[in-house]
Amino acid sequence: MADLYFIGQNALSDWYDANNWSNSNTGTAGNSVPKTPADTAYVYLAPTFQLSSKTLKLKGLVLSSARGEAKLQLFTGTKRSVVVIANKLILAEKFSPLGKNRITVIDGSKFIISGKTGNAVIGQGGFGRVELIDSVFKTAKTLIIGKLKKSQGIVTSNHSRVQAANVFLGWDPGAVGEFRQGQNAITDIRGNFQIGFGGTGVVVLQGGEMTVTPSWAQDGSVYLGNSVGAKGVLLVHAGTLSAKQIIVGGDLSRSPGGTGWLMIGSQSKAQVNSGVWVKAGGHVYVGPKGVLRAGCGKNDDLINNGSIENDGKIFLGGIVKGNAITGNGYVGPCP
Repeated sequence: MADLYFIGQNALSDWYDANNWSNSNTGTAGNSVPKTPADTAYVYLAPTFQLSSKTLKLKGLVLSSARGEAKLQLFTGTKRSVVVIANKLILAEKFSPLGKNRITVIDGSKFIISGKTGNAVIGQGGFGRVELIDSVFKTAKTLIIGKLKKSQGIVTSNHSRVQAANVFLGWDPGAVGEFRQGQNAITDIRGNFQIGFGGTGVVVLQGGEMTVTPSWAQDGSVYLGNSVGAKGVLLVHAGTLSAKQIIVGGDLSRSPGGTGWLMIGSQSKAQVNSGVWVKAGGHVYVGPKGVLRAGCGKNDDLINNGSIENDGKIFLGGIVKGNAITGNGYVGPCP
């Protein structure tokens, strides 16, 4: 088992050059290269690594530049590039106003956090970003985007597949997490999706499919603005989102929650398949091109303790409980 620290130059660097690594942050060069499942790589400077046609297996990776931008780029050469991490991935371990950290995965490459305890944190204390283009990003456990106060995490997915057990955007008060999905992308969350857990979370769907399904410990729900002071925004501009239920402005308890916004189909055709509970701090808008299928069973009621404006279509098998729905759209039984 080895903890290895990058001590090379803030420039395009060779990951596999032992002169770039040391067994301490201020040690001498020429130590082993982090490339085995027993190794954890720590990068506190601002190099650019480009891995092409490589498979890199690590115990952990901490990418946390204090000044400048640390970059890890996965490209495809004669075969796909793959990074497999068994334990942890952390981007931006501590807050630094001058530091940025980025992972780019493109052209069929894969980034996988595979262990039973493996978690990924994009923006733990500072700024972290993951960009996916025609690629795969998978974590066996939790994905946190924006964890601590002042942190900011961003994940963008285009023509790619993302899979995680549970996802949190904006973990602590003052943290910001953002997830943007483009065309032909698929996101598969097997657990719960917390958009604005204690801080601020923003999700923008511009296409593709997103599904949130139950796991052995979680019920497959989406929460917008879980706790008091939290803010959650879900903009389904195009594509399809399916979940067991969406809680807008809180959690499943009767306690006050945060502020939540759900917008569907204001720009292009978009559909949400999910039960909906709009709490006092919640707001929903179904646009002219939007469809909300809130359940087709006779007991699938829509609970509105906040506000719902509908200029599109809302299908439900039960009734609307609470405040009336405003707008000029259709509200009625499923076809």
